[in-house]
Amino acid sequence: MTKPIYIISRQRHIDHFFKVIPIIFVIYCAQCFLFKVLFPTDLSIQMWIFILGSTLLTMMGLFLNYDLHHKVKIFENHLSVKYPLLFVNQVIKLSDIKDIEVAQPGAPFSNVLLRLHNGKKLTFYFVDEAENVAKLIIGKQISYSQAA
Repeated sequence: MTKPIYIISRQRHIDHFFKVIPIIFVIYCAQCFLFKVLFPTDLSIQMWIFILGSTLLTMMGLFLNYDLHHKVKIFENHLSVKYPLLFVNQVIKLSDIKDIEVAQPGAPFSNVLLRLHNGKKLTFYFVDEAENVAKLIIGKQISYSQAA
């Protein structure tokens, strides 16, 4: 098997994620304290605190899982997309890509949307240097179509 030209990274999103976790935790704790002061004996409030905390932890865990395990590799003539949690294992030919959009140009990480000729859309979330990734895919697409 050939080596990929580029592997999409999400390290900047992971770094940002770990910077904001303490802030989220402090806000959650402040809300819990406020609820306990305002409603000290209300069992339903305590249950909501537990449910909201569990949901928050689940959401953060899923973000981290996506960042660490969603692998997108760029090859000369195709992209390889793997995400074991959702049993995704796709190969996308460069010739199948109709258009590429970057959600926030200039941001340290952004989403990349691929529109395919068959009408499907694929979004890669939290991509480091998303503009450069889009330019690389477009460049490979052009060079591959010229070689064919």
